Amino acid sequence: MLTKLIGNNTAKEVFITSSPFLLSLSNSQIPQEECRLSLEESDGFFCEYDQDWSRRKSLHYSQNEKNHVSNKRSSFFLDNWEPTIHCTFEQRLGISHGGKWACDIYKLQTNNSQIPLIYSFGSNGDFSFEEAVKDILPNSEIHTFDKDLYTCPNEICTFHQAILGNGKKKGSKPLKRIINELHHHKRRIDILKVDIEGSEFDLFDDLFDSTKSTAESTNLPSSQSMPYIHQIFVEIHLPWNSGDEESLRAHNFFELFRHNNYAIFHKEANLVDCRSVFEDSRFSDETNTYYQLAVSILSSSESFTVKEVREADDILFIKGNEKLIGTFKGTLQEKHVLVNCAEIPITIYTPIDVNKDKLVIFFHGGGWVSCNCNTHQTIVNTLADATKTIWISVQYRLAPEHKYPIWLDDSCDVTRYIVENKVSYGVHQTAKIGVAGDSVGAQISASICHMVKNIDFQILVYGFFDVACRTPSHKEFSDPMYILTPALLEWFKLNAFRDAKDLTDHRVAVLLNKSFDTLPPCLFIVAELDPLRDDSYVYQKLLDKAGVKTEFLLVKGVLHDFLAFPGIYLNACTQAINAIQQFMSAL
Repeated sequence: MLTKLIGNNTAKEVFITSSPFLLSLSNSQIPQEECRLSLEESDGFFCEYDQDWSRRKSLHYSQNEKNHVSNKRSSFFLDNWEPTIHCTFEQRLGISHGGKWACDIYKLQTNNSQIPLIYSFGSNGDFSFEEAVKDILPNSEIHTFDKDLYTCPNEICTFHQAILGNGKKKGSKPLKRIINELHHHKRRIDILKVDIEGSEFDLFDDLFDSTKSTAESTNLPSSQSMPYIHQIFVEIHLPWNSGDEESLRAHNFFELFRHNNYAIFHKEANLVDCRSVFEDSRFSDETNTYYQLAVSILSSSESFTVKEVREADDILFIKGNEKLIGTFKGTLQEKHVLVNCAEIPITIYTPIDVNKDKLVIFFHGGGWVSCNCNTHQTIVNTLADATKTIWISVQYRLAPEHKYPIWLDDSCDVTRYIVENKVSYGVHQTAKIGVAGDSVGAQISASICHMVKNIDFQILVYGFFDVACRTPSHKEFSDPMYILTPALLEWFKLNAFRDAKDLTDHRVAVLLNKSFDTLPPCLFIVAELDPLRDDSYVYQKLLDKAGVKTEFLLVKGVLHDFLAFPGIYLNACTQAINAIQQFMSAL
């Protein structure tokens, strides 16, 4: 992904290097009169003190030297041409292969006096990129092009059937001619997205050709110059076994951008076969779909606020389960349980044709900091339907506003109240009561079984039982591709606990308990590609050794959190739901 960074479209070359200690500050933090140089040289996208801006440019040239290493290996492009600009905010627009990263796109709304103009080539019928742009820039003008005929979603974009090329291949049109036919040659193009396999090299050779070549290749008057294109999103297609010729072509390709005053702000991981090189080859198709959605919403930064995490989770759960929202056919009741002078919200799911011999109390995940009954509503009502059992979801108070032990005390107290008053929740006096949860909700459920009497069974889904993060899977799945990174786990703990001493409390670190023989039967459901995977193996061994009846389901090819997204993980969730049905039926 590249962005043009030359002030006022002059010939002055300005690049920006990415650096962890030189972060861009928003215009509201520095008076504009103190950052005139950076504003001028970045089209108003950056406001930094002149000294910082000059240092950033200096660092760019150091990186630029590394980008010119004489290296003929097939992996040349992976080792060189690193991003040389740090955006204030990067955001992935669209999902799956059609998604692309954008640099500070929200500023196009405020910095551009004209309507933002977007060109998208090679949609292949996937308009998620266009829809994402429209969400952020509702007044943008989006033109989408493809060799096949498709229909844009209503009021999102204008579709054009066209073959993009250098004009030499039959039926193809150079980009310059397309721009001229749409009368856009005098307008600024804010984003140009090109995702056409095999044609990207010739396309940009032609695009950056001289005025003379422009006139010859497009039959346009030489006076008609190219418009100013601010950001270019392009996918480079290099075979994994590419040789010297392909490497040199890729190198020359980015030299072309450099000479035309473009800087790289993001290098996507799929420059080669991403599944065999950059992603775990065990990812299922459902996992790939979830991953693309998650990275388009969740922050890739290791610095984020509680508000940002909660908002991102809300969006992720809505988008991930949108096709299942509102499909529950039973009854849903929202009530409160008074504990320790606080009213804890609970949501009661009663399915049609309910059996009254069991009741399940559910605790959601979210690192003790995020999520709620609403985010997990889809999976809980799905489980209620599948098991024909009443499920009650508990919205315990969250950290950091309510640090440990508040959220655990809330959960224990609500469970005791429901156990003591179970008939009032629609089941028989002899009904069995179980607890269930995902992630930290599973940790809460496991802790409850140690502290609350009369719990008859437990369902623990990819639980966080080793809060010290010492089991082998924490190291095995530390790469960001697995979403739940070590940095994120540490961030959750820092927000949820008062100090390090809390992490050694056996009420939280259930592996540290001395006795397990009084615990109820337990079903473990575990994701194969999850840093928390081995936590469940270790806890199951402790329960087995104590004589507790356990069952274990390992779901292959999935990431942490899969069960909370039945709208994406249809097959994986079906496996888990079937296991839950069988486990509960055998009680």
